[in-house]
Amino acid sequence: MSDKIIHDKISIVATLTRAIYLLQIDSNQQGKDLLQAGLSAAASSELSDLYEISREDLAFLLSRALKYNIEPEYSKKLADYHFISIELETKPDIPDWPVRIEILNHLLLDIDGKRTNFTKKINLSHFRLLVSLIANGDGKLSIEKLKENLWPGRSSDKKNHRFYVAVTQLRKIIGVDSLLFRGDKILLNRRRCWVDTLAFKTILKDLQNHNMDTKDDIYDLKHDIENAISTYINNFLVGTDDFYWRRNLAHDSKTVIMDTVFKLGTTLERNLDTDAALSLYRAAMDIDNLNENLYAKTMRCLSTLGNLPEAEHVFQNYKNRLVENDRPLPSQRLKLLHQQIFSQHHTQPGNA
Repeated sequence: MSDKIIHDKISIVATLTRAIYLLQIDSNQQGKDLLQAGLSAAASSELSDLYEISREDLAFLLSRALKYNIEPEYSKKLADYHFISIELETKPDIPDWPVRIEILNHLLLDIDGKRTNFTKKINLSHFRLLVSLIANGDGKLSIEKLKENLWPGRSSDKKNHRFYVAVTQLRKIIGVDSLLFRGDKILLNRRRCWVDTLAFKTILKDLQNHNMDTKDDIYDLKHDIENAISTYINNFLVGTDDFYWRRNLAHDSKTVIMDTVFKLGTTLERNLDTDAALSLYRAAMDIDNLNENLYAKTMRCLSTLGNLPEAEHVFQNYKNRLVENDRPLPSQRLKLLHQQIFSQHHTQPGNA
């Protein structure tokens, strides 16, 4: 095999591996696009096998390829070569995930396409186990630690009994194959269960890893950030926050979004698209309206655009929000920026 073919295969496997990861979380367009790109490249390179991908992952990948009509002939040849049977996977009435769980803003369970409010089907103990498994998606907590979190202060025998009763009942509701035991860990089967929190985490990870090499990349990222902000507003800031994992997820999500906003905003300003940067900063205020850096950047953009009345309004609005939240007045840095903006335009603040 030539060096070029080897290099191509490495790149193809990397692309398909990323596609598998995204498609296991949700059937998003990026995952489908990567699947299309990877299989098309493999077909044009006439790769006869993909042993670098596990047989289980390859079966999942090829079933999705046939479902979405992506390189169907090549996908069937690969399946035959690896002795993978994917006929059942191609039936149109089989959902991508037999179990779909939504818990961010409302509690909904979808099993084989039938939606229900699962608080009517599951008692509090079993629900808390399900929530703990979702929060523990990375499998860091052991079964013993989960038991202690769920039933603190109980005897070992009582914790064991309650745990296995909850597992048994949960399996009856969402399916035996939906819960996996791995050594001293118990996990949701991510191949069977789609969860909105885990899908959102994937979106955030994509934000962090998004390229900004081309103009299209930059505006694609802006679109994705604004979607993430909308999801955050609609789900995390509505209702009560009863579970520690929601507080942690909300905090971590805000951190990722804001970091990406500032990184992209700086790039947009550098590329002289001040309007796009300004709209991004204003959108981000919906999830962090006390972030002084956001107000500073917004004021700079408005100054660049020559909109001094609005820059003054942003500054006064920030001061009012600080007072409403019993926070200190704007920092000296922001006050100096405020003065500089108006001195550069030879205009007195408040009279712009």
